[in-house]
Order: sequence, then C-alpha cells, then structure tokens
Amino acid sequence: MGRIAARDATRIALLQIDVTGLQGSVRRNVNQVGRHQNVHRVKCEGGTYGVDCRQICGHCLSGSYCHHLNGTCGEGCSAGFYGATCMTECSAGYFGINCQENCKAYCGGNRTCDVITGICDEGCIEGLQGPLCDEGSISSRTVSNNCDLNTTSIIISLVISLFLVLTGSILNFIIWKRKDDGTEKQNSSRTKMKNMDATGSTGTDPVIQN
Repeated sequence: MGRIAARDATRIALLQIDVTGLQGSVRRNVNQVGRHQNVHRVKCEGGTYGVDCRQICGHCLSGSYCHHLNGTCGEGCSAGFYGATCMTECSAGYFGINCQENCKAYCGGNRTCDVITGICDEGCIEGLQGPLCDEGSISSRTVSNNCDLNTTSIIISLVISLFLVLTGSILNFIIWKRKDDGTEKQNSSRTKMKNMDATGSTGTDPVIQN
C-alpha cells in the first residue's frame, strides 16, 4: 500500500509539472503573437484608409492625406468639394475651397460655374465681362463715361452761369456807384453856382448876412 501511494503521488506531481509547463508555453506563445501583431500594425499610406486600406481618400486640401481610419480630411477640402471626407462636389452656383464662394451673383444663363475656378458656364450677366466677370463691359463703360461727361458738362455750365451772374452784379454795382457819385457832384456844383449867383446879386457874403 505504501508503495502504491508513493507511486500515485509521483504521477500526480509529474502531471502538475506538465500542466504548469504547458500553461507557461501557452502564455509565451500568446505574448509572442501579440508582439508580432503590434510590430505589423501599420497605418494606411498613400491616400488610403479603412479596412485593409482599400478605400481612397477624398479631395483633401493641398493634397494632404485623410485619416487612416475614417477618411476625414483634417485640414478641409480642396476647391470644388466639401463634406467630412471631401468627396461631395459643390452644389450648383458655388465653387472654391470648401465651396464657400458664390457665383450666382455674376453668372448669366443658368447661374452656374466651374466648381473649381468659378468661371461661368454660360457667360456673365449684362454689364460684366472677364473670366470671373469682375470687369465692366464696353457698353457699360461707355454709358458710365457718357454719364460722367454729362455730369461734368452740367457742373461746368452751372459754374459759368454763376460766374456771369456775379460779374454782371458787380459791374451793375460799379456803374450805379459811378452814376450816384456823378449825381452828387452835379448837385454840389449846382449848389455852388447858386451861392455864387446869390453873392453876386447882393454884394454880400451869404454866409455872414443876417
């Protein structure tokens, strides 16, 4: 009985050693796999994202790469596109970076333009010209110049008229003043002549005569 008990105890001890060794081996294998996975966990490159980097980034600003997991453009969108992933083209009538510019105000026809450059699809509205309709047309400039000439002519005419009126008033005043001075001189001369006549007829000085 003693020998059997000792033999069983030895077997149990050996089994415990095997189990312990197996557990240690499993732990080492798991750790090695984890380290192997960490070493090969690399972010998507070359403008791709998502599972196995199979999806392509949108039109991120300045050609920057999108987020490797969800594809969002952190710096915004290039001209002509908008949205988190910058894959949606600008709506009709809008263009530029993040579609913030509006071309409806100057484009003619259907009021649409190139989503990147802003050049109108059907030309400019009346009175404007140029690639971005930022220049006045020849006809509008002619009308504007004519208006300016008419305004200038009216101002010049008013100035001349005012000058003539003032000049005429001054001349009339000078003529009236001279006539008034002449009238006073004539009256003074007549008075002196009368006094002289009176003195000659009486022989006395009219000033001291009682």
